Amino acid sequence: MNVTYSAGFTIDAGVMRNYKVLGMSTTVVIDSKGEVFRHWGGALNNETLTRITNEMLKAETAALNY
Repeated sequence: MNVTYSAGFTIDAGVMRNYKVLGMSTTVVIDSKGEVFRHWGGALNNETLTRITNEMLKAETAALNY
């Protein structure tokens, strides 16, 4: 997919609670409305990231056409 993104770090426990981060690594996929689309704890391979991204794009497209 050739996607790059930054890794974050915080000592603010509220952020970790709000996004249900239990440890590294955690991936939180946020949609165009700023809402959490998917939460993934642990390693995330390219195949899974591609599937999640395509699911989100499909859902967003369906919402636009509704």
